[in-house]
Amino acid sequence: MRLIPMQIRRFQTIHARPDDSQWLMRVLNREGEQFGTRLLLARDGSLALKWD
Repeated sequence: MRLIPMQIRRFQTIHARPDDSQWLMRVLNREGEQFGTRLLLARDGSLALKWD
């Protein structure tokens, strides 16, 4: 599964900045640890969901 981090600015959706995508990945990795999931940041800025 791939996730595309987005932000809402001026009522428009735009791709999240790289540092915001990394922050989101860290938060979701921390919270998903108990479920055996993790996210990896791809070159295109998307987040790939992995689970054990």
